[in-house]
Amino acid sequence: MYEQDQDVQQMVQSLRVGEMNRKRLGMCVRIVLYVAFFVGAAFLVKPIPGLGQYWIMVPVLGIVVAKWFLKHPWEEYREAYKKACVGSALGTMFTDLDFDPYDGISDRLISETGLIYMGDSFHVEDCIRGRYNTNYVERSDIRIQGQRRQLEVKKSVIIDRPRVRTYMITIFRGRWLIYDFQKPFLADVQIVQKGFRCTGQQRGMDTSFSRTGMQLEPGNSHFRAFIKHSDGQFAINSTLMAQIQALSDSVRGKLMVGFVGSKLHIVIDDNGRSLEPPLNIFLPLREERVIRQLRGEMEAISQFIDKIRLEDNLFKYKQED
Repeated sequence: MYEQDQDVQQMVQSLRVGEMNRKRLGMCVRIVLYVAFFVGAAFLVKPIPGLGQYWIMVPVLGIVVAKWFLKHPWEEYREAYKKACVGSALGTMFTDLDFDPYDGISDRLISETGLIYMGDSFHVEDCIRGRYNTNYVERSDIRIQGQRRQLEVKKSVIIDRPRVRTYMITIFRGRWLIYDFQKPFLADVQIVQKGFRCTGQQRGMDTSFSRTGMQLEPGNSHFRAFIKHSDGQFAINSTLMAQIQALSDSVRGKLMVGFVGSKLHIVIDDNGRSLEPPLNIFLPLREERVIRQLRGEMEAISQFIDKIRLEDNLFKYKQED
C-alpha cells in the first residue's frame, strides 16, 4: 500500500534497479539472437557432422542466462514503477492518498449503478483512493469481457460435424473514477459520448436508464442522455454540457458521465492500461510521460469537479409548452 510519507528515494531506487535488470535482460536477448543467427547461418553454409542438431540449444541457454540476470521479479518492478508514477503525479493533488496495484472498485458497486453492461468477466487493478477537497475519490483500471459463441462446421469425408467455439472479447477497457458528493443529485442521469462501447442500452440489457424524459440541447449530436425512473421531463443545464464537452476534449478515449445517488461516475474507454510500464524491453522507461499524462487527466477532471460543484441546478424540470 502506498503512503504519502513513504520514503520516495527508496521507491526510486527500487525502480532504477528494475530498469537496470530490464536492460540486462535486453542485452542478453540481443546476444542470444545474434549468436543464434550467425551459428545457424554457419551450419547452413558449412554443416558440421554431428553438431548440426545441437545449435538449437544456443537460444535455450541464452534464455536461461537472461532469467538469471533478471534478479528482481517482474511484479516487483511493475509495482515500484506504478507507485513512483502515482506518487509523483498525484501526491500534491490529493490528501490521504493510497495506492494498491492489486485492488480496485468492486464489480458489485459498478453493477448496482446500472451504468454499464457487465459482461461475463470483470478484472480490476491499480486502485487509487484519496480525497480531493471534500470529495472522497476512488479510481481503478477496469477490463470487462464478454463470452461469445460461434457455430462452426468441421468438414470430413463422411459427415460434416457442427461444433460451437467459445471465445472472449473485450467490451470495455479503461478507467473508472468515483467522486462522492455526500448529498444526492436531483436525478440519476447518464450522459454518454457517441462511440462509447458498452452501455446497457447498447447491449440490450434490462436497465432502468431510459431516454424518455431526458432532453439535450438541440443540435448536440456528440452525446446522448438517459435518466432513471423519471416521471417528468428533465433538461440538462447547458453549462454542464459545455463542461462535459470540454472534459471529453481533454482526456484520451470516449467518455461517460453518470450521476447516481450522491456519486459522480466518470468513465473513460480508451482500451488501455494507464499505469503499465513498457513491455518492450528495448524501449526506455518513459515514466515522465506516464506521470504527465496521469497528472494532466486528473487535473482536467478536478477542474470539472470544481466547476459543477458551483452549479446549483445541474438538471432541471422542463416546462411544458
